[in-house]
Amino acid sequence: MAKINPSQSVAEIAVEMKESIPLFEKFGIDYCCEGGRTLKDACYYVGIPLEEVTEALEKIEPAPKEWYKERDWRQEPLAELIGYILKKHHTYARSQMRRVKGLMYKVVTGPGGPPPELATIHSLFNTMADEMENHLRREEEVVFPYLIEAEQCLLHDRPLPQTFSKYDSFNHPLRVLEWEHGMTDREWKEIDRLTDHFRAPESRRMMLQPLYDALLELEKDNIQHLHLENNILLKRANQMGFLD
Repeated sequence: MAKINPSQSVAEIAVEMKESIPLFEKFGIDYCCEGGRTLKDACYYVGIPLEEVTEALEKIEPAPKEWYKERDWRQEPLAELIGYILKKHHTYARSQMRRVKGLMYKVVTGPGGPPPELATIHSLFNTMADEMENHLRREEEVVFPYLIEAEQCLLHDRPLPQTFSKYDSFNHPLRVLEWEHGMTDREWKEIDRLTDHFRAPESRRMMLQPLYDALLELEKDNIQHLHLENNILLKRANQMGFLD
């Protein structure tokens, strides 16, 4: 039985004990964008007794190794992790956003017309999709190439690339990238509220549930995506001195 330290950050617990992630999601504890919070503060924020969460975490049985098919990305080269993020999450995000847009169009133009809240959901999603696409493109064209080159320079004892030398530590693109990861949080929370936690009303279930399911799948993948980038990739980049 693992002993949980309430002063440890939620992100650290999620990285070190992957089995904790479903539990955090069950309790509504954000281990990605707000992963820097201590477990004690995170429990206070969501209004759940610390003792309840700590006890649940300490009762978790270690999962078999094959349960998580991902490698231990704390140990792998950054270039390998970046390749995985691109292949698994960037590709999926774009595909799923197209799927959501198609389903949204069917609902909007379908018989009987859309429910009143769909106009707001549609607007929120379009804003979020634009933000996500711009963010993905910046990662692919600027940030990820820099990290891969910087890692090679470190391995071969060469000076780090000067790609971001004009930025101070506060405005460094890697810090901005982490800040941007929280940009869609407001939209997701509002969509969650408007869709009643992605549950369509019985009277419109056939029309709305496929759309709500697609939105939920996109949100779940986005959480996994941000976990890898915030809690592992960017943390390692910081530890390696790439933000100096």
